[in-house]
Amino acid sequence: MKLSLRYGSSALLLLLSYQFTLAKVPVESSDDSRMSGLQRFNTPSIESAANGAAFFDESDIKFRSTWYSRDRRTSDGKDQIRVSAVALGIDALSGYAWGLIGFDLTANLSGKLGASRGWSEVLFHDLENNQERSNATIGQAALKLKFTNGNGNDGLYLRAGYTPIDVGTLGTSGGLLEDAYRGLQAKYQLGALTFGYGWADRFRNEWDDRYSEMTSGWHQNRGPFAGTANKINYIHSLGVRYAATDAASTLVDAGIGEGDGYRRNGQLAVATTIPLGANAANGNVRVTGYAFGAKYLSALSEFTDPSMEWHLGSSATYTRGPLALSAGFATTRAPDSGEMNFRLTAWANSDNRNYIQTWGQLDDFVWHGQKVVKLGLNYDLSDALQFPGLSAGISTNLSVGLRNQDGSTGRMRELDGRLSYAVQGGPLKDMTIDLLPGRLVTQNFSGKQSRSDIKFIVGYACTFDKCWQ
Repeated sequence: MKLSLRYGSSALLLLLSYQFTLAKVPVESSDDSRMSGLQRFNTPSIESAANGAAFFDESDIKFRSTWYSRDRRTSDGKDQIRVSAVALGIDALSGYAWGLIGFDLTANLSGKLGASRGWSEVLFHDLENNQERSNATIGQAALKLKFTNGNGNDGLYLRAGYTPIDVGTLGTSGGLLEDAYRGLQAKYQLGALTFGYGWADRFRNEWDDRYSEMTSGWHQNRGPFAGTANKINYIHSLGVRYAATDAASTLVDAGIGEGDGYRRNGQLAVATTIPLGANAANGNVRVTGYAFGAKYLSALSEFTDPSMEWHLGSSATYTRGPLALSAGFATTRAPDSGEMNFRLTAWANSDNRNYIQTWGQLDDFVWHGQKVVKLGLNYDLSDALQFPGLSAGISTNLSVGLRNQDGSTGRMRELDGRLSYAVQGGPLKDMTIDLLPGRLVTQNFSGKQSRSDIKFIVGYACTFDKCWQ
């Protein structure tokens, strides 16, 4: 039997008890607002959550932990990052009482280890004093309902409260922890099809300890910027997703969204796997396409005559045995944003840009006028080195056409590496260890300077009844 919520609640309260003591840890200054470059992920849909009829007996208590170390250097000495942090989380995910109602509660802790430099976006950044510190907070607190027919998964699923949302152009990204909204999500599942709607009026970045207003300014009216940007009353999105579970794993994901008075957007993502012959040993090719379009609204944005902005991308990945070779191409037009804004607000990761095929560790490669080619190679070294769980990868991004404000164009290229290990057995089974070096070089471009970066990440997650066994 899974560990009941009755016995897991004490662990959840223990984590939260650190909130006030950790706030006193000494901190250093920060000067950067770029994302940490962690691999983005999709939040599991509610339709895949526990479907047990019993609130307690079908519950899960999950533990999450990550140690994160990063050192980023830039060519002009600005926007540098040096940080070491630990993230801990406990997820109390109930089943459904009477097959109808449940409740999910999560708690997060971000702990700063030693001195730091720059805006890491894995620790709380205080805009009052431009410093980072440790903090703990309630991550999610959501009521959930389901209305299904019999034991199948088809039916209506609802979530409301402080919750992830994964519908249409609304998504929940994250790094060490997970972003969340104050809002609601409704999904209707019919076989491989899911229809959904999401609405929210506040948003919490993974490293923040509050649900802030969504605004037309990057600062979300936090700290000394209170009241300086227009408030966006709400964001919402409609979406439909087809996700087949056969060998082709065909995916079609379409959605439209609006940030009230600020921005509208829409996207379409498609993917399918093509086998190369009847024998699986011949390998396969996974083909993807992604189209995104958006336009600012004059009411709350600074643009009186906004332009249509778009991003188009495609990719193909050939996989045979331990080898995977990939190639992608994308082009972007974003005259108003400069760097394409996939959100319905000015900032915060309130979007669903997980489908970008050509992003790198140090840049998303979505600047106005940019055309980019990405080439990648990944290899499972388990058999070759007799070291199960070990894999490596390398990728490069080559781009041209980045538009400067004076009309001139620049170039950008990036080289990324990856060495990964997943523990195969013992008490730390499924622990992951990743070493991620990267180097970005820009030429004749004012939007970003050249930089090098290395990240070391150790992650472990488990349900309490199976941890460290």
